[in-house]
Amino acid sequence: MATAGAARVGVLLLSVLLVAVTNRLAIDSIGLDAFGVVNLVVTLSALFPFADLGIGAALMTELPNPTRTRAQINDLIVRANRVLSTVALVVASVACGGGFFGAWPQLLGVEDMGFVNSAVTFMLLCFAASIRLGTGARVLVATDRAHLAVISQGVAPVVTLGATAVAYLTDAGALAYAVAAPIGLVAANVAAFCLAKRTTRLPLMRLRITSPLPAGRTLPILRHSLPMLWISIVTPVMLQSDRVVLAQWGPSAALASYAVASQLYWPSYSVVTTAASPLWPRFAAIRARGARILRPWLLSTAAFAAVGVILAVGLIVATPLYQNFVGASAASDVGELSILFALLLICQAAITPTFALFTAPSGLRIQAIIVSAALIVKVSVTLLLLGPVGAAAPLYGGLSAVCTQAALLLILTPYLLRRM
Repeated sequence: MATAGAARVGVLLLSVLLVAVTNRLAIDSIGLDAFGVVNLVVTLSALFPFADLGIGAALMTELPNPTRTRAQINDLIVRANRVLSTVALVVASVACGGGFFGAWPQLLGVEDMGFVNSAVTFMLLCFAASIRLGTGARVLVATDRAHLAVISQGVAPVVTLGATAVAYLTDAGALAYAVAAPIGLVAANVAAFCLAKRTTRLPLMRLRITSPLPAGRTLPILRHSLPMLWISIVTPVMLQSDRVVLAQWGPSAALASYAVASQLYWPSYSVVTTAASPLWPRFAAIRARGARILRPWLLSTAAFAAVGVILAVGLIVATPLYQNFVGASAASDVGELSILFALLLICQAAITPTFALFTAPSGLRIQAIIVSAALIVKVSVTLLLLGPVGAAAPLYGGLSAVCTQAALLLILTPYLLRRM
């Protein structure tokens, strides 16, 4: 976990620098308002992590389990490949259908501006490819190679900056800037997939219609994937729908302000989630051995809370500097938004190890209930405050949702620990 955390810090510093340069080029070329719409388009894929149907949960839990045979693991991988390939084809079909009928601008609540429909279609096609390729990153994390998964993520900002630089030098339109990030996303997933295939020798490319193992020997997918599917639907709606809400119902300048203020939050949040990703297979392995898990969980919670505070302080200090560097000084309320993002980051970091702890099927079912309650709180608070506070409303809603999650976890954790 320490190796993954160190790798993530290095990738974070590189990403912040490259993303800052990328956004500076985009804002200089297409303006702040168009940049806000481009940012909305390129982050749409974050709304759909449930596209893997929760199968990633089965891989993350079963691969580190020492009681599983190689034949069972290979069979699990092949069945996952079959399902994910089908989902990728469905997403690609939807992308092409929406693009053909020009539906995407209307669905997002924005004007086409000459590029939105084409950009969303291209982004969804790249996302479809990443659904299939995303198995690589999950396998790397589950097999204690999280540092390789993190390093592969560093490919994305490099490729995105390269594509953006080409657009800037050729004086291309907003469409070129909107497709740069999806290209980077695919490149990062290709890197992770190739690393996983080379280092694990698992059948990541293999497809098979039927399983060669008897029914009693195959590893279960549904008991992990069904609750994880619901969690994967609700969580991105709660965390990533802010831009869509602001585009549909917020003040006209809110989307651009939010886009600028969030640029340093998301890399910081990814440090927390990436550093925590090895906790899932590690806690799963501890459960499989029947060892005590209370002490590792408490130490992880304390460590992540401290990391959250450090990242939050850096976020507050760096955001005004970042705003000036990218030439977005016209964006209002960025200082207030950065403080709210910092508070949100601390709260999220503190509860992340607990979510990684309860990844057995019973724990996933409890998580599904918790995130559902948090979503209700988030939506209610956001819509209530959208008129009075504008771009800050989703963040007040997010803080309320995280506090709801923390309270429910505090109540339910003793019960779940006794059952484990």
